[in-house]
Amino acid sequence: MARPVDSRRAHLGAVGLVLLLLALFAYISPRIVSSLDYANSDFFSLWLAARMAWSDQDPYDPETWIREHQSSGADWISDEAFLYPLGLALLLAPLGLLPLYEAYVVWVFLSLVLVLGAVLLLLNLRRSGPVRLQYGIPFLLGAFAFRPVIVTIRNGQLGALLLILVVLALWMWERDRWLIGGVFLGVLLVKPSLGALIGFPIAAWTVLNRSWNATLGLGLGAAGVLGLGWLRDPSWLGKYLEVVTGKASATLGYAPSLWGWVGLACADLPACVVSMGLLLSILVLAAVVLVFLRRGRALPARMVVGLAISAALLAAPYIWAYDQILLLAPVVLMAMEMTEREYPYLTIAPMLLLLSLAALLLLVVAPSIGRDAWSASLSLLALAGAVYLTWHPAGVDSEFG
Repeated sequence: MARPVDSRRAHLGAVGLVLLLLALFAYISPRIVSSLDYANSDFFSLWLAARMAWSDQDPYDPETWIREHQSSGADWISDEAFLYPLGLALLLAPLGLLPLYEAYVVWVFLSLVLVLGAVLLLLNLRRSGPVRLQYGIPFLLGAFAFRPVIVTIRNGQLGALLLILVVLALWMWERDRWLIGGVFLGVLLVKPSLGALIGFPIAAWTVLNRSWNATLGLGLGAAGVLGLGWLRDPSWLGKYLEVVTGKASATLGYAPSLWGWVGLACADLPACVVSMGLLLSILVLAAVVLVFLRRGRALPARMVVGLAISAALLAAPYIWAYDQILLLAPVVLMAMEMTEREYPYLTIAPMLLLLSLAALLLLVVAPSIGRDAWSASLSLLALAGAVYLTWHPAGVDSEFG
C-alpha cells in the first residue's frame, strides 16, 4: 500500500510546485518588463508587426515600418523592416490589440510558462515513465538559469514558442501521431533561419524511413506558415527575401555557430566566410543525414530531433545566443535516455546546470573577441553527446505511422 501513497504524494508535490511557479511567473512578469526600456526592445518588432496586421499595413515597407516605430515612441530601430514571415505577424495579431506594455507582460509570462511546460514534457518522455523529482528540480533550475532562456525572456524573443513546438512534435510522435507531430515541426518555419535547417534533416529521415505521415505533416505545417501570409499579401515572400538577404549579409560571421568561428578564422573577409561557412555547414548537415541513413529505423525519434537541432544550431549562419534555447530539448532528451540506461545520478542530474554555467562563462570571453562565437561550443557539445548515444544504442526500435 505504500507505493500508491508515495506516488500520490509525489504527484501532489509536482502539482504544487507547478502552481507555485505559475504564481511566481505572474508576479515577476510585470516587474521584468517595468525594468526595461520596452519601447526600444526586440519584442517591439513582434508587437508592431502584430499591430500592423489589424491595419492592413505592409511590415516589409521600410518607410511604413520606420514611421510606425516613431509614432509608437521607439527611438531604436533595429531593422528597416520585419524580419519574419508575414504569417507570424498574423499569428501574433492578438498581441497587437494590447498596448505595448501589457502585450510585453503577457508575452514574458507566456514564454516562462512555455519553457516550464517544455521541460516538464521532456522529463516525461521516458519509455519507463516520468523521472523522479530529484531529477526534475535540478533540470528546472538549470533551464531557468540557462543564458539563452534568460535572454529570450528578457528580450521578448520567439525561442520559447519554437521550443514548445519541438517538444509537442516529439510528444505526438511518441504516441504514433506522426501527422500532427510533423505539422508542429513544420510551423518552425516562422523562423526560417532555424526552422528550415532543423526541418531539412528531419524531413530526410522521414523520407528515408518512409514515414509518409510525418513527411506530409512537415509539409503541411510549412505550407500553413507560407500560405497564411499569402492569403494576406500574395507578394510577401519576395519582399521578405529581399529584407533578410540584406540583414544576413550585414551580420555574416558573427553568429554563435560555425559561422562565428569561420568569421574569426577568415578575419571577416566575405569571400572566405561564405565559402568556408557553406562548406562546413553542408558537411555537418550531411553527416547527420548519413547517421540517419546508417541507423535507419533503429534510431528513435527523440534522437533524430536532438541531432537535428544540435546540427542546425551549429550550421546556422544567422542566429544569436537566445536561439540556443532550443538546446534544452537535446540535452534533456539525452539525460532521459541516460536514465533509461541507468547512468549514475550524479552524471545526469547536473547536466543542465553545468551547461548553464558554461554558457555564462563563455559570455565572459565574448567581449575580448568582439563576438559570441565561442558559444557555438555548446551546440557542438550537444551534437557530440547525441552522436555518442546514437552509436551506443539501447536497442529500442522506432515504429512509424
